[in-house]
Amino acid sequence: MAVAAAACGPLIVLSAGWLRDPLLSVVMPWFARATFALAGVAVEVRGAAHLGSRAPRVLVLNHSSTLDLLVMALVAPPGARALVKRELMWVPPVNLALWLVGTIFVDRSDPASSIRALDRAADDVRAYGLTLMIAPEGTRSRTGALGAFKKGPFHLAKRAGAEIVPVVIEGAHTVLPPSGWVVRPGRLRVTLHPPEPPPTDPTAAAASLEGRYRGWLAAGGAATAPATRYCE
Repeated sequence: MAVAAAACGPLIVLSAGWLRDPLLSVVMPWFARATFALAGVAVEVRGAAHLGSRAPRVLVLNHSSTLDLLVMALVAPPGARALVKRELMWVPPVNLALWLVGTIFVDRSDPASSIRALDRAADDVRAYGLTLMIAPEGTRSRTGALGAFKKGPFHLAKRAGAEIVPVVIEGAHTVLPPSGWVVRPGRLRVTLHPPEPPPTDPTAAAASLEGRYRGWLAAGGAATAPATRYCE
């Protein structure tokens, strides 16, 4: 069964900050599972055990579909926040769901503002033991091919003293391409790789991880960890 991709967030008009963790840990995963089930999308998650107790952490992911937001809702640990482009502030109902869970919006047209936002995010990650989810490509891939990694997320991880957990998402571009509005039946595979220590050289870390992502995607996510399956 196909589901309109416009239904991208639970319409819950609540604003208190204390609601953010319950929304992320209960409501958003429930909504993601329901959406995938109704759309006939099977999701396989491997390596979730790499997300242990709450700690300063940056989850980096390849980004080729709007569905990536729902995929991350399935694996996000307590204390998770997302960093996304400012343009999503004006896309209902996605904007409401993102605001409710404490999303950080970045204005990509203003480099100085973006740097300040990243610095504030890094300070919050360190101070409160948050997990920040971010796509180092900076935007969705229009073709499904991996884009070049930007250095910002790695500077953030260095400043925050946060470990980096690579998350590889496969199949999302086929199930909902950037030009589409309807979720197609299909299969998604999500692989969380072991945490890496905070980078000392963000430029080198970005180049290294980009290269490994290309290898992982070419290999089709060669992970040996047991899988958790949703919506099958």
